[in-house]
Amino acid sequence: MKQKTKTTKPDFLLELKNKPAQEILPHILSPIELAAIRKNYRPFKYRLNGFSIYVTDIACKQLLSITRYKVGFFTGVMYRETLTHNNSFHVKRVLEDPRPILNLPSYLRNRLIALQCYNLFDIIQLGRNKIAQSPGFGKSTMKELDDMFKAYECSHLFN
Repeated sequence: MKQKTKTTKPDFLLELKNKPAQEILPHILSPIELAAIRKNYRPFKYRLNGFSIYVTDIACKQLLSITRYKVGFFTGVMYRETLTHNNSFHVKRVLEDPRPILNLPSYLRNRLIALQCYNLFDIIQLGRNKIAQSPGFGKSTMKELDDMFKAYECSHLFN
């Protein structure tokens, strides 16, 4: 007796099918990537410049990885925008720049790099409490971080 196995869609595909994602996807994905989503990343034929192209399963896997990368990148960009939408362009530019971290004293810079904080936005994402509870972060190092955020006029983001 043959048993039918249920093929479940990966969680990523389900995320792509919801309404907010459907509004964003046409802006960031190519037509062939959108066609691959419609076909659930199974082999399909695609018409391009009058030719019919067969997209194999290997190509579908590659399209899936490209789509994951693009969606992850733009989701991160949109998340950053929601956190900093009321700030000036100068503050947004400084949050992405690694130079403020590189200008810190080496002991503080090395501790931040150990926490995988490479720019001010990474520090904001991690949060003040998490950094303060990490080993090696005392009152003086937290004061240095506060002064750095104050100097770049974004101390209100580091609470």
